[in-house]
Amino acid sequence: MIRQRILYSLFLTLLAAALTLGGCASDPGVHGGFTDEGPPDRPNNPGTPASTTEEPVPDPTGPGATAPAGTTIEFITPRSVNVQQDTRAELAVRLVQGDAPVPDVNIDFRIPDDQIPAAAGSSLANARARTDADGRAAVELRTGTLAAQFQVRVSVPSNADVEPVTFVVRVADKDSSDYIIQALYDGPRQLETVHLFLYFDRPRLCSTIRGSYPNDPGDGETAWYSPELTGIRNNDIPAHPHTIELDEEPMQFVVAYGTINGRAVTYGCADGLPIDNIVGQEIQVDVPMIDLYPIVSGTYSVDTVLSIYDALPGNIRTVLDLIFGFFEDPAGALVGIIESIAGSQIPGSVRPLVIGLVNDLLREVLPSGYTNFADAALEVRDIFQNLELGGEIEITREPDVNGLLPGPNTVVFDAIYITFQGDRFDEDLSLLGYRPIEGDFTGSIQLGGRGLGFDHALQIDPFDMTFRYGQILVYVIERIILPEFFGVEGFEAFIREFIDCQEIAQSCGGLSNTCLQICNSAISALADTIRDQFLALEADTTNTFILQTPDEQPCPLIDNNDNFQIDAMGRRTPTSARCQWRGQFRWSAQSGANEEMPGNFYGTLRRR
Repeated sequence: MIRQRILYSLFLTLLAAALTLGGCASDPGVHGGFTDEGPPDRPNNPGTPASTTEEPVPDPTGPGATAPAGTTIEFITPRSVNVQQDTRAELAVRLVQGDAPVPDVNIDFRIPDDQIPAAAGSSLANARARTDADGRAAVELRTGTLAAQFQVRVSVPSNADVEPVTFVVRVADKDSSDYIIQALYDGPRQLETVHLFLYFDRPRLCSTIRGSYPNDPGDGETAWYSPELTGIRNNDIPAHPHTIELDEEPMQFVVAYGTINGRAVTYGCADGLPIDNIVGQEIQVDVPMIDLYPIVSGTYSVDTVLSIYDALPGNIRTVLDLIFGFFEDPAGALVGIIESIAGSQIPGSVRPLVIGLVNDLLREVLPSGYTNFADAALEVRDIFQNLELGGEIEITREPDVNGLLPGPNTVVFDAIYITFQGDRFDEDLSLLGYRPIEGDFTGSIQLGGRGLGFDHALQIDPFDMTFRYGQILVYVIERIILPEFFGVEGFEAFIREFIDCQEIAQSCGGLSNTCLQICNSAISALADTIRDQFLALEADTTNTFILQTPDEQPCPLIDNNDNFQIDAMGRRTPTSARCQWRGQFRWSAQSGANEEMPGNFYGTLRRR
């Protein structure tokens, strides 16, 4: 009988204990195993929750509505929750589908099992809440008597496709002050890590700090504390609390860098922080970050290819075609020019003789494989379809905080590279007595990102150039075409190569002296006229020749050494890796619409 009473009493005791310990643990994952009852000194024991006489809030009954597809959870309470010991705080979220609230859906709030030890007695008053008409759901957080840092996971049980979110909770020590450091970034890059640098030495102003990387904000000072925040998703950067004990110096300023693949791409600084801390008080420190731009200033050697011929306005192409036509039928063209200069027609009996002499001579001097000058004309056209120029691009200053290049920056083309008949001609225009092609530009550094194929790119705004294309035509014809075909340089030498004025004079009988004088004058005048007409062709800075990089295709910038300093603009090969020009050309400011002129370029850093 005594044994039965003992067993019965033990059974009642165990049953009462089980009911007491299990009464507020509706979810096995929620740390809710503490009661509000106990000895008066219980709240001061390690791991105890806040003192309260209130009962736990019951879970909503019933399954609630099912969250529709496309539903997301938004934070109402900031993701980083910083609270004091032995207090209460609300954790609130909103359930939305697009911009519309989703009501009457159960939301689970849970301290994950592996976070319960870190919670050190802090708990949730409830494991579940239901969204109201505004899509809002909230539970109460009850902190214990110990400092702690842990997570609270929020999910939608009715739809596993809804991405859960996580609160990061920090319970501060009562005998200290906390700086709650929040790095902020809303730019296009997807940050992976944020590195903070805290300085306690002396007051500083952010305007005196260099926004460079790595790590040293200037004057050789070393950060007193430099935590690294990792695991960032969708640029949701967790707040970082830093506790200041009573015997420590208050923080003076903080620097933040955001990184991708270990490279800093954003920068922020906050100064003017409070230096008189109140025990137990939180000090919120926001550090807005801006995008960092690489060092781009310097002089770049540039190789450019421009498709000039197709872009030339019609009347310029007509001039070219007349020259090519002269190549195709030089005898007929020459006779017409001589007649024009002389102001009279060559006698009919002489005219066929002149044409015949020229044509016979051409057949003798043309190189093997050429039957007429039409072949030469085609090769000349090919040169102007892909005219290769050399020069430099100089960027004089670094971009500002918005990536703008204020200038003046310059583009200069002072060399010409031509391949003709298998030979390569590289010429410095200044050594030929020609002036360079040049212009000033402004622009900006564009930010890259995933799917764009570059980290940074150069956008060159439309700018005018003085383009002396006539001198290029003269160079190609006098220095390349004529020597290649006839072994002579210059229009006059070329004409005299196949026109013998003495022979023409003899055919004139009694008018031989007159014919000789007219012939010599005609050849000199013809050569000068052709040269002068070409040299007079020039697109000046009255919006007749305009270059820029395409708006939709800025020039990728290359950092070969991974040191945040640009080494190249595009790449030489393949052609698709070169930067693109968008050229526009017209004869004069009054000539109407511009002709499109495509081109490409690449550049390598020459000096910085």
